[in-house]
Amino acid sequence: MISTTETTTFDVWRGVRQGVPGDVGPRLSFALRSEVSFPRFSGHHVAVSCRLLGVSRSGYYEWKDRPASARDTENELLLKQIRQIHADSRGSCGSPRVHAELTLGLGLVVNEKRVARLMRQAGIRGLYVRRRRGCTVRDPGAEPAGDLVNRQFTVSGPDRLWLTDITEHATEEGKLYCAAVMDAWSRRIIGWSVAPHIRTELVLDAAGAGNPVRAAQAA
Repeated sequence: MISTTETTTFDVWRGVRQGVPGDVGPRLSFALRSEVSFPRFSGHHVAVSCRLLGVSRSGYYEWKDRPASARDTENELLLKQIRQIHADSRGSCGSPRVHAELTLGLGLVVNEKRVARLMRQAGIRGLYVRRRRGCTVRDPGAEPAGDLVNRQFTVSGPDRLWLTDITEHATEEGKLYCAAVMDAWSRRIIGWSVAPHIRTELVLDAAGAGNPVRAAQAA
């Protein structure tokens, strides 16, 4: 016996079938019949479902037993690659990055819109972080520091030029700032410091941490 909730569901589908605007067509009706095959609709006869959806049983079985098309098979294999890339990124990759991995990393020829559609249909989403303005606030009254290296970052040996940068990291307890010092010759991080502020001592602590490392390497 069909419950009230299930009858309502059938009525909705039948209304879509007979409603305005447009008809859903046999293919969608067959797909809806497959939805009826889910466990929560177990016990409904195929004939009843097809009659409510306005399709024939022979047409439904023909659609159900039809082998997957080449396009569907290709989409299934492509979706496996998408799931693997998404899992390897710990769920952070969206469709642009997944598309880049497929084309540049794996050498596949696929359209980005197709990747986005498959991800949307499978419920796969990347992490979206709103871009905010940087943490550096320029003092309009201060005199800009001079460029001591004249934009020349190629050096002939270690400890000739150190570079530094500050990054902002959001945590459950508030923002943290990390200053790192990199040797331009070896491209290695030789000192770093973390603090809840971006005052001058943050960078000085990072540079000071690099001196013992270089002294130990020299010894």
